[in-house]
Parts: sequence; C-alpha cells; structure tokens
Amino acid sequence: MKERRKSSTVSRSRRRWVTIDQGEEHVKFGVDDGTGIAIVDGEGADFDLPLDEQTDVSGREDPPQKIQEFIENNENVHQGSNGLISFTDNRRKYREWYITPGEDLYIYGYADSTNVDGENFHLIKNGGAPLFYISDQSEEDIKKKWSWTYKAMILGGILLTPASYYLMATTTAAI
Repeated sequence: MKERRKSSTVSRSRRRWVTIDQGEEHVKFGVDDGTGIAIVDGEGADFDLPLDEQTDVSGREDPPQKIQEFIENNENVHQGSNGLISFTDNRRKYREWYITPGEDLYIYGYADSTNVDGENFHLIKNGGAPLFYISDQSEEDIKKKWSWTYKAMILGGILLTPASYYLMATTTAAI
C-alpha cells in the first residue's frame, strides 16, 4: 500500500496519511496441517495479517529497489511524481504484509483437488465459498474478535431501532 501525507486546506498542522495507490502480489504456497500438504492460492482472499514492514520515503527520494520493482511489475500501482521541492509535502510510506515460511496460519476457504507433477494435492482457493480468509491468528483469537464485532453490531442495531421508530413517528406526525 502506498500512502502520502496530505495537509488540510485549512491548516498545515492538520496532516494525515491517505492511501493513494495499492497493489497485491500473490504467490501460491504450501501448507501442511499434519495430514498432508495443500496448495494455497491466495488470490481473492481476505487477509488478516499484522504489518510486517513500513518504509518511509521523503519527497525527493526514490523508494528502495524492491519497492520500485514491485511498482514496475504491478500495472495497478503507479510511481507518481518524485520531483524536487513542491508546494505539497510529497513524503510517502510503503507498507507491506506477508506470510513467512513456517508461520502458523488459519485458512478458511474452498478446497479442491489438483494434480501437480503427477501428485494429487488439495488446492485451497477462492472457489465460490462465501468467505475465503487467511490469518496468522489462532482460530480461538479469530472467534473472540469476530464475536465482539458481531456483539457490537447487534447492540448497535438494538440501540438504533427505537431511535428509528421515534424519527419515523415524529416525521409522519408532522406531515
């Protein structure tokens, strides 16, 4: 993900980072759960991974070589301007999330069989299942996180329902 620092039109002291471009690179990888090896094609997955690397680049600098290569090889990401001093703050930061070999993963998705060099493997991919999810958190941690999210959504719905009825009643009464 490529972000740049943006100043408020009202005050330069109100600066924030905004995403100006992003891209993905997926490499198929193998996982072994103890019963055998499965190949994972992460294209289309929802990833839940912590930030692994962040590179900050000043307005006059080019990004490091590996970032430049990623930008050049990914048609959805554009280099942008690295011109000399400009009226805008042209600092950028590049953020990267990735899976490292040996990392424990939780994968929820569609599995199918595939043949690679005469060997049969399970292929986990985006195959029409309602959710394709890859995380480095344990199943228990994911359940806890999602449980709180859904509890908050239900509570919000319970709180918004009376307010909605009140607004409908007062609006209709005024007509």
